[in-house]
Amino acid sequence: MLLGRDPAPVRPGTDEDGRRHRSDYGSPGAWDRSKGEQPVRPLRYAISVTLDGCCDHRVGVPDEESDRFWAANLARADALLFGRVTYEMMEAAWRRPATGVWPDWMADWMIPFAETIDGAKKYVVSGTLDRVDWNAELVQGELGRAVQELNGEACSWEA
Repeated sequence: MLLGRDPAPVRPGTDEDGRRHRSDYGSPGAWDRSKGEQPVRPLRYAISVTLDGCCDHRVGVPDEESDRFWAANLARADALLFGRVTYEMMEAAWRRPATGVWPDWMADWMIPFAETIDGAKKYVVSGTLDRVDWNAELVQGELGRAVQELNGEACSWEA
């Protein structure tokens, strides 16, 4: 999951089904601090799925266009939220080697994606890991509450 950068105000004003009117959101980042309103970052879920329903990236072959797409999406995120399995899989593939040199198998067009994910802030949800690194923090306990806290934590900055 991607924790996004586009804050949306928290305001009253919904229709009869509880949906907000588009105009109630205002411009991105527009909220009224004098009324105690706080920005809420969007939480985006992203996964690659092929037309046949496969979402195992080790089966499909990424191309330059998909790498550019995902690098841009990751760059927009304040942080990435992974489960243990995905975190371990991504770290094995995309963590910059200690030498600082990307492996020979990595094509030049893969490097922007690799650099983006390598440098991104990561949160890892796991009940089995004792620690994480690779610019990551371990998230344990009740997931819903933890995600709310992460969202609020990142919104403590001043606009």
